[in-house]
Amino acid sequence: MDEYAVEVTAKGADGSLEPFHIYVGAPEIKDGVHACLWWCTGFSGGFWQGGASPEQAYREAFKNVARLIHHDGLTLLTTDGAPFHLPDPPDGCEEKG
Repeated sequence: MDEYAVEVTAKGADGSLEPFHIYVGAPEIKDGVHACLWWCTGFSGGFWQGGASPEQAYREAFKNVARLIHHDGLTLLTTDGAPFHLPDPPDGCEEKG
């Protein structure tokens, strides 16, 4: 699992367009557990998402980003204006078992 970083465009309710950055770091060991650092535009600082495995931490970090996007009612667009969809689960992070 590699770090995931993308810049897309956020469309506001008034039609305004602003750059929107999303970052989910590769899993690492943080305070004795698997964790991923994640952040996105509009939130100060980064957040650590833990999990029982590297895959779970990575997947849960993506879910947190998706929840924040949904909660804020953002419409994200690619550079060509098409709707942007955050990967779920991200490529390279299939469920095990």
